[in-house]
Amino acid sequence: MAAVSDGQSAWAVPELHAVGLLDYFKPIIVSGNLVYRKPDKRIFEAALVDMKLAPSEVLFIGNDMYRDIFGAHKLGMKTVFFKSNQGEQEEEGVQADYVI
Repeated sequence: MAAVSDGQSAWAVPELHAVGLLDYFKPIIVSGNLVYRKPDKRIFEAALVDMKLAPSEVLFIGNDMYRDIFGAHKLGMKTVFFKSNQGEQEEEGVQADYVI
């Protein structure tokens, strides 16, 4: 499993460690280390390249309909929208494959 975050490494990695999830993710792609953010396809492609997977082999889970679902879906990934009190809940023309 990979983590793709629009955060800063100074916070994203310690937060994963604090909740005991750090060792479950490789790679951890953090936009703060790059010059682009989701939904830019390059951030998703970085994870795909590291994991040696095609988009069709991936199920992407995100809580922002535009940044996560739109971005991943554009590359051909199946998507799961995690409904929460954060992120854009709706985006015109964007629909997740699954909603949890």
